[in-house]
Amino acid sequence: MGTLLTSVARFFVDPPAAGPTAPSPPGESDPNSANNPDFRSSWDQKSGLVCENGGNEASRVAQRVRWLAPAPTAPPIPAALAANAPGTTQDPAFLAANAPDTTRAPSPRAGAPPLHLATICTPRDLRLAAGATALAAAHIARATSALIAEWTGEEPQQPPDRACSPTARRTALALRADGHAAQAAGRLVRIALPADEHKAVDTARTVLPLFGTFGPTVVAIAGPRGTAVGRLLAEQDLALLIRRPGGDAELDMLTELGLYTDGARVRTLELAASPAASLLARSGTGLVAPLRAPFLAAIGGRP
Repeated sequence: MGTLLTSVARFFVDPPAAGPTAPSPPGESDPNSANNPDFRSSWDQKSGLVCENGGNEASRVAQRVRWLAPAPTAPPIPAALAANAPGTTQDPAFLAANAPDTTRAPSPRAGAPPLHLATICTPRDLRLAAGATALAAAHIARATSALIAEWTGEEPQQPPDRACSPTARRTALALRADGHAAQAAGRLVRIALPADEHKAVDTARTVLPLFGTFGPTVVAIAGPRGTAVGRLLAEQDLALLIRRPGGDAELDMLTELGLYTDGARVRTLELAASPAASLLARSGTGLVAPLRAPFLAAIGGRP
């Protein structure tokens, strides 16, 4: 076996000269034979390998064959390191030159849907108008739930939870643990604000920003508002003035004029008569036609 490997290796290292070679005279060793010590020493010098004393012929040939293998190439540059090459977008110099200016306040997103809304309606339409507004806002924001802060000017009561989503239930439990009258219904969480106007505004300004980072909020006003409530409405992104078909047009016009005077951004919306859609909106379950399209269009979303 060792002789065969030696012959193969010799063919690559010292190919035979053209034409047949004469055999060596008897008694003399062939200079090109693998058994010739001079040949082995010269081959070892060529390959740069030194065989250990006592190594057999097969080990010597194996080392010499490894010498014939092509030299290993350099490993490829990882993509993470190649991305940091000069001139690329990941170059540290490029990143430093194009770093955002953190000393300036970020500008609001152009065309971003409002997530902090207000609803002004009669006490009769409170649950329907606020529920439809919150469901429309949750649809636009792709949120799992929404929070409604209701104020009627009456003392709040603690109603029991209805069939609701896990997110709404957890939110209601957290609000009740803080001493608020909160109820979970469907995808919505309703909190009844204190009867006193100033306490109600303070409570709303405390609760709404906390929930506003997770989903849309709606301030629902169904009572005689004063200056404090007017300023709260002006702080919202949009206020929807809800009216019924055949209602008092003069009263609606005066209400809208008062909201404009307070600095609120107002849009008027007329409720469509639909018992099934009204039931789903009150329960916080879903927003369907004929309420879906008007509320989404009023807030700025697509039906």
